[in-house]
Amino acid sequence: MCCAKIRDYAAISVDSTFLTIRSRPQLAALLLACLSLGLLGCSEAQAPANPTTNNPPPIISSTVVNDAPQTLPFEITATINQIQFKIAVANTPRQQQIGLMLRSNLPDDEGMLFPFSPARRVGFWMKNTLIPLDMLYIRDGIIREIKHNVPPCKTDPCPTYPSEELIDQVIEIRGGLAKAVGIKVGDRVQLETINPKS
Repeated sequence: MCCAKIRDYAAISVDSTFLTIRSRPQLAALLLACLSLGLLGCSEAQAPANPTTNNPPPIISSTVVNDAPQTLPFEITATINQIQFKIAVANTPRQQQIGLMLRSNLPDDEGMLFPFSPARRVGFWMKNTLIPLDMLYIRDGIIREIKHNVPPCKTDPCPTYPSEELIDQVIEIRGGLAKAVGIKVGDRVQLETINPKS
């Protein structure tokens, strides 16, 4: 951004027919002062050295307001290869930002669904996540990609785990579980709403 500002200053043009020989040094001094101010402003607002890791995906937040994990109700069941999971749904941007942060464990029959409409490329990171996770990237009910056993983030900035193609849902389950039970790319995911008890 600073370079763009400097280029803007350098691109200032003045019609030479309106300049006298006495005013050219004043213009040069003015341009030099503008360039100096632009450079001083840049020293405090440097662009990140590595934008791919410093710019997390838009669905993820770098801060956690609470010191406890969010508790969302189980709204659906997901069946993959005859294995059934109770699934909490992170519907709102805030719920998606928090996700499974601060969870100390995740039972094998539980997970969290992140819906995206319309389908898009998505990315996740493991900021404030205490346990490894498997990330199932889904489109049209089919698993398109799996990020296996993604570890908690121990460095800053945290690495991101982007999808390679358009995705309309992501399900997170316990890290290592997909391989352990044979869940793979191409498997169909069947979702059913859990009927609340009357």
